[in-house]
Amino acid sequence: MSGTPIRHFFARRFCIDRRLADTTKTTYEASLSTLGEFATTHQDLQTDDPDVELLTDEILSEWIIWCEDQTTPKGEKRWASRTIHGKRADVLAILRYAAIKLLRPEPGVVRPVNVPRHIPRAWSRDDFEKVLAACNTLAGYLPNGLPARLYFRACYEVAFYTGLRRGDLWRLNILTDVSADGTIATVQGKTMEGHVTAIPPETRKNLLIMYYRLKRDGEVHAELPLRWPANPRAIYDWTHKICKASGVDESGAFQRIRRTGATDLHKHHPGKAKYYLGHRTDGLAERNYIDPRFCPIVTPDPLADHRRRPA
Repeated sequence: MSGTPIRHFFARRFCIDRRLADTTKTTYEASLSTLGEFATTHQDLQTDDPDVELLTDEILSEWIIWCEDQTTPKGEKRWASRTIHGKRADVLAILRYAAIKLLRPEPGVVRPVNVPRHIPRAWSRDDFEKVLAACNTLAGYLPNGLPARLYFRACYEVAFYTGLRRGDLWRLNILTDVSADGTIATVQGKTMEGHVTAIPPETRKNLLIMYYRLKRDGEVHAELPLRWPANPRAIYDWTHKICKASGVDESGAFQRIRRTGATDLHKHHPGKAKYYLGHRTDGLAERNYIDPRFCPIVTPDPLADHRRRPA
């Protein structure tokens, strides 16, 4: 009985079922390429496209060690710990989905990667307003004919109010996902979980304006007004213009919007950021998204009740 090569499974099942955006797909492909480079040297695999059934916890752990040992011609580490951590997460996500499809057992204990603690950085609410104001000053049009100022203002606002990832924003359907009252109900591409949030009337109005303009111009995907119509790399040029005009730090702009929204929400409604971000894991929002500069995170003391003095 022939096995199921992981690249084949990724392209034919994982990508399609999870509706991966092009940028996300590229990241996964880079992780699979690294795995393939290792697999060609492993005596039990000897191919750059190993079967999902053969990727045991032991072999995956050996792959992590191999990644950590790789160096450049200058003797520097080939990948940072955070990069290896991401590659590990990508491959495990594919294998867990293969387990759901009954092609292999659920992955067990795979060697972890020690990553230096990451302190989340968001924009302040005032800085985010500056970003939106800068969007309004953009000149020029996108390849699909939409004014750049209209597109980015709407895209950033929807990202802020919903917590949706970039790929989910690009797939947002104005006809099926957005209700008349601004409620958005969609399925996240990364987790395949339902996500319900809301946007203000003015933001919904701008989405409709974009939809009708695209429809008028005969755009095939008019119902997806936030769909990026150019090379994914081109969006960074626009982001640079926006951040430069607003005077804010542009590193990880889309992630900063999610962090800004999560931080602002946690400040007023502690504990709700997890649902806003669409996370299934407790504590992930606090570790990776809520900026302690604007919203101090208080860790509950489990012994607090025992330490109180009697009245």
